[in-house]
Amino acid sequence: MLTVTRISAGTSSNIIPETAELEGTIRALSEHTRLTLHGEVRRVCEHVAAAHGCAATVAIEHGYPVTVNDDEVTPQLIDLARSVLGVRNAEPMPDPLMGAEDFSYVLAKVPGAMAFLGACPPGRDPDSVPAHHSNRAVFDEAAMAHGVALYAGFALEALTPPDRTPPARAPPARTSRADRRLAALGGGCPAVAARPGIGELHRSCAPRPAVRFQLPRTLPVIRPDHSRRQGCRGAGGRGR
Repeated sequence: MLTVTRISAGTSSNIIPETAELEGTIRALSEHTRLTLHGEVRRVCEHVAAAHGCAATVAIEHGYPVTVNDDEVTPQLIDLARSVLGVRNAEPMPDPLMGAEDFSYVLAKVPGAMAFLGACPPGRDPDSVPAHHSNRAVFDEAAMAHGVALYAGFALEALTPPDRTPPARAPPARTSRADRRLAALGGGCPAVAARPGIGELHRSCAPRPAVRFQLPRTLPVIRPDHSRRQGCRGAGGRGR
């Protein structure tokens, strides 16, 4: 996707300018497409300018690489989200997003997956509230408790060998300070759910709709139950 976002030329309304400058962004969902666009933009600009007796200079700044989730880690993360947050709160995204993401550098080196934690305030229409990059955005901070639970569960699962899964333990009679804090953030009572392969008990707040997890191959996304915004990020770059 090529977007021209700035055009600058001239200093007065009655003088034909000698030069003009166009600036924009290039976004793609694969490195092959991205490199193809780089060549095509340069070729079209130079040849269109030459056809009109002008000259064009094209400068492309390489932005973030394409963000691609690992094919093995991604289903594991979705399965974990469904176990910790509930099946209805985790689902693959139907379409990718074209935003640029610096986490792409991590995924280029380490198998992993990126997800979004939705935090649309309760009672608000997710289709009408300001987006997260807006200065008017308001977040439901209670959703952070669910994000912490997912981080902890993912780490515990990764550190637990498949052939040494500890047996599930019964919930303690007394809740810890962390349990009570998580319950306060989540808006419900502590609920304990054991999942084979994790090695510890995952805590979540069952009475509160947690987050929705949506994902295409490129990017899984965790969102609140009342949020429908899509999520998957592509490569970024700027051209001039």
